[in-house]
Amino acid sequence: MERSNVLRVLISLLLIVALTFTGCGNKNTEEGAAGDELRRKLAELAAKEQEADQSVTASGKEQEADDTGEGTEVSGATDGQEAEAAGSEPEFSFDDKTFTYNGREFKVTDFATGATAIMDATRVGRWIIVDCHVNPHQGIYMFFNTDSADFEYEVVGANLIWREDDLSTAVYSRYNEIYDIWGHMLGSVQEGEVFGLSYVNDMTVAAECWMIKDGEEIEFNEEFEHIPSENTLVWQYFEATFFDEKEKEKYLAEQPVNAAALVIVNPPAEVLNRLSEPVTLVEGAFDRVAVVSLMDDQTFHIESLDPVLSGNNKYYGQFYDCEKGCNTVFTVTVPEGMPVDELVVSTPGYGEVFWDICTLSGRTPQMCTYLIAGD
Repeated sequence: MERSNVLRVLISLLLIVALTFTGCGNKNTEEGAAGDELRRKLAELAAKEQEADQSVTASGKEQEADDTGEGTEVSGATDGQEAEAAGSEPEFSFDDKTFTYNGREFKVTDFATGATAIMDATRVGRWIIVDCHVNPHQGIYMFFNTDSADFEYEVVGANLIWREDDLSTAVYSRYNEIYDIWGHMLGSVQEGEVFGLSYVNDMTVAAECWMIKDGEEIEFNEEFEHIPSENTLVWQYFEATFFDEKEKEKYLAEQPVNAAALVIVNPPAEVLNRLSEPVTLVEGAFDRVAVVSLMDDQTFHIESLDPVLSGNNKYYGQFYDCEKGCNTVFTVTVPEGMPVDELVVSTPGYGEVFWDICTLSGRTPQMCTYLIAGD
C-alpha cells in the first residue's frame, strides 16, 4: 500500500476515536487529555499527508517535464555547475576519439584538426585537459571548460606540465622549443628535441633533451627562466569570463585595494574573443589595448601625449563609460620606443589615473598590469 493511502487509513481510524472522546463530553480530565492528544496526532498526520501529496505532485511534474523534454532550468547553469551544486564532481570519460562529459559526447576530431586519438583526460580546477595524439613528436591538449561545458582553449605541443591546479604556470615543448601557456617562447635548445619538462624552482624550468650525434643518441639537460606571475592575471581574467554572476562578483572582490583597472596589451585571441568589440582609434593599427574596469562609474579615453608630434587631436574618439567588471578594447599603435599616447581612467573619488601606452615585456614576456588609483 502506498504511503499516502496508509496515512489516510490511520487518519480515518483516529478520527473515529477522536469523535468518540469528543462525544463523551470530556467526562473527566484523563479522557479530555486523551482526546486532545488524539486530535494533536490527527493534525500531525494530516500535515504529513499533505506534505506527501505535494511531494508526489512535484515528482509527477518532474516526470512529466522529463517525458516532454521541458522543465524549469536554473538560468545560466551548465552541466558542470548543476553537478557541483548537487555536491558531486562532473563525470567525464573518453574512448578513442570521443570525450564524454555528463552524458554529452564530443568528437575531438570536430574540434582539433589532426587529432588521431585521445590519450588521457585530467581534471584541473575548472578545466579538463584532454590530451590528443597527433604524431610521435607532438599532440594537441584541448582545454574543456566545465563552466561553459565546451572546449575553449588548446595547446599544440608535448610535455605539458603545470603547478597544482594553476594552469597559468603551465609550460610545454614543441620539438626543440619551450613555451608558456600563452604561446610565448621561453627558449630553445640548439640541437635535438625536448622529451621531458620539470620545474626546478619558481623561476626555472628544466628540459630533458636528446639528439643524435655521430650516429649515437645523446641525452642532455637545459634550464630556462619562467616567471608565470607576469601573466597570471590574464589567465585568471580569462577564467572569470566563464563564471556565473556570483562567481564574477567574488573574482572582482578579490582584486587589490584601489585597483582602478586591469590593462592587457595585445590579449591572446581566445581572450580577445571574450571581450567587447574593439574601438578603432588609429586606422591601420594592429595592436589592441584592453581595459577591464575594477571600479564603478568609470570613464576611459585615449589622449595624445604630444598632438603636434603625433599629428592628432588631443583626444582620440570619445569617452567610454564602464562599470565594474566591464571592459573596453582600443585598437591603437603600441610603440616599442617612446610612448605617444596615454590611457586616462577617470574614477569617482580618486580622480584620473594615467598610463602611457607602451609594451610591457622586458626580459620576460609580460602583457598585463594593474592601474592603481592614488599612485
